[in-house]
Amino acid sequence: MQRELIVHNLILFFKQYSKLSLSEGVAINNDLKFTIAEYDELKLFIKERYKTNLEALNPNVYFNDEIPSLMEFINKVFNKKTTKKNPPFTIGHLAKVIERGEWFEPEPNE
Repeated sequence: MQRELIVHNLILFFKQYSKLSLSEGVAINNDLKFTIAEYDELKLFIKERYKTNLEALNPNVYFNDEIPSLMEFINKVFNKKTTKKNPPFTIGHLAKVIERGEWFEPEPNE
């Protein structure tokens, strides 16, 4: 499948989660704020639509839990920034994963 078509279809999928202007460079986890629960929906969509295996992806590396921890809440009350910064997982990288048919880590500059 052509990369442009994959990216187009991914953008259509992500539009249901965000009103942001979407492109290949948008980070699914950081810009769209996908959580582990939403990642499960994404994983199912990718598996069914593209027959792509994402089992090697560790969601704890790229996505935050839906419910913040008590410590995060306390730090927020005292204006301390401690939100875990995840490495970016972009729409463009997901398109490359679909082309390959299985998960691989993004390059540091992706």
